[in-house]
Amino acid sequence: MTQTIFLFYTVCKDKNREKDLSDWYNDIHIPDVEAIPGFTRCVRYRITDLGLAGGATRDVPGDYLSVVESDDVPEVAIKNLQIASEQWRAAGRIGVGAGDLFQVVSSSIVVRENPPA
Repeated sequence: MTQTIFLFYTVCKDKNREKDLSDWYNDIHIPDVEAIPGFTRCVRYRITDLGLAGGATRDVPGDYLSVVESDDVPEVAIKNLQIASEQWRAAGRIGVGAGDLFQVVSSSIVVRENPPA
């Protein structure tokens, strides 16, 4: 059962490379994230400019929201993500090179508050 969720708001660094970002994210990054021990899902959403019930339009940073789920408690999930991130950087899968397509502009970690039904 999902215990920890990471929320990453990101932007594409070069709007002319949106397709490259999508290809990298779908073909490389999602499988990498879902291979982390305890991690079960990685989904990326495009943020719209739509508002709710006539309210203000988008008031969050970034163009995309990535939702990453882990069955581990936050401390374990964070550690596993940090280890994986270091391995990805060393292999050129994020950072300079392949992962230089995006920038995280905001992030949060949320945990389940209510018991499952």
